Amino acid sequence: MSRKGYPSDKQDQFMLRLPDGMRDRIKVAAERNNRSMNAEIVASLEEKYPAPTPEEEHFYEVARWSDRIASASSEEEVRSLAKEANEWLSGPGASNYRIFLFKPSGSSKWLPSIVPKDAIREDGMPLAFSYPTPRPRD
Repeated sequence: MSRKGYPSDKQDQFMLRLPDGMRDRIKVAAERNNRSMNAEIVASLEEKYPAPTPEEEHFYEVARWSDRIASASSEEEVRSLAKEANEWLSGPGASNYRIFLFKPSGSSKWLPSIVPKDAIREDGMPLAFSYPTPRPRD
């Protein structure tokens, strides 16, 4: 008799060696919580290693875009990637972050900066950004 396709057949499986006595401790905890040993182990792992929140996922995606932009080899590529990133970040499931480009004084390279979208003015500049004030000449 062949086994029908169960959802658990498609889940990751992992062989694990347990130290002496741990299996018994897991079994006791599982019985106490009225679940299988597998469910007990998964619950413990979920508690220790929770899935990222949607906000964290968006931030990680912004950081990946930022890394791509920082690795770009030309100013044209930097600007193109930043535009693409911000269009993506403004799309479905919009992120609360945007990528702002700035060029540190004395640098020839544009660098990405991750800023909250509500910290960007209508002119595209971050709220905290200020233009350098020229110093009076002696």
